[in-house]
Amino acid sequence: MIKKVFLVLSISLLIGCSGLSYVIDNYSGIQPEKFSYAGEDWRIFHKPNEKRLMITPSMGTAMAGGFKQGATLFLAGRQSDPENRFRTASMIYVQTKVSESCEITTGKLLIDPQYEYYYEC
Repeated sequence: MIKKVFLVLSISLLIGCSGLSYVIDNYSGIQPEKFSYAGEDWRIFHKPNEKRLMITPSMGTAMAGGFKQGATLFLAGRQSDPENRFRTASMIYVQTKVSESCEITTGKLLIDPQYEYYYEC
């Protein structure tokens, strides 16, 4: 039993490290742009030449959500569909900042709470 728990934790750490490595390799040096949508503040790391971006809540929003989760033993503070919230904010960002004809094509969770999205215009 202990071996299984250790194995699951080890795999989780490796997955988290690979996501962090990806973020560093692909987004280091990109200056985040502040973006507000639906009463929330976001940080957008935009790579327009590659038509992709990484989106994450502002530091204050992320910290408040983390505090709320911890204080309620992770029973509160998580939406049932957080990916939809990130995708919608990303779509509004590209339609506002790039072109109204832009659409999000694909996306994935990099590291909670950071998502990456590709778009086409």
